[in-house]
Amino acid sequence: MACHDMLVLLEVGLPSSVATQRRDRVVAGDAENTARHFINKYADRCQKLPVKQLIQLAAYAVFVAGEENPHGVRGVEVVVIHNGAPLVFLSKEQEQELELVSESLSTKIRNELLRVFDYAKV
Repeated sequence: MACHDMLVLLEVGLPSSVATQRRDRVVAGDAENTARHFINKYADRCQKLPVKQLIQLAAYAVFVAGEENPHGVRGVEVVVIHNGAPLVFLSKEQEQELELVSESLSTKIRNELLRVFDYAKV
C-alpha cells in the first residue's frame, strides 16, 4: 500500500494482520489522485476477501488514475504475494485483460451515470 512517500506491506490474516514499512522499495505515481475513491468505496471489508477477488478493483483504480493524470500514472504491473509463497507476476496478456475489463467498466459506469432521468414524470 502506498501512502504519499511511504510504502507499507500489509499482511492480512486471522487472527491478526501486520503492517510493515518497506524501506527497500519506492513509491511512484500519483498518491493524491482522486481515483482512490474506488478503493475507498468498493474495498470495504476487503480483509475478508481473497486477493484474487481484489486484483480487478486495484487495477481499475490504477487505470482510472492514469486517465486523470497520464503523466503520473501509466499502466499496471501486478505482483501477487500469497501467504509467503513465491511472487506471482501476472503476464502481459493478463494485465491487458485487466485493462480491457476496466475500459468496459468505465463505459458502463459513464453510460449509467449519464442516462436520461425523467424528472417530469407525474
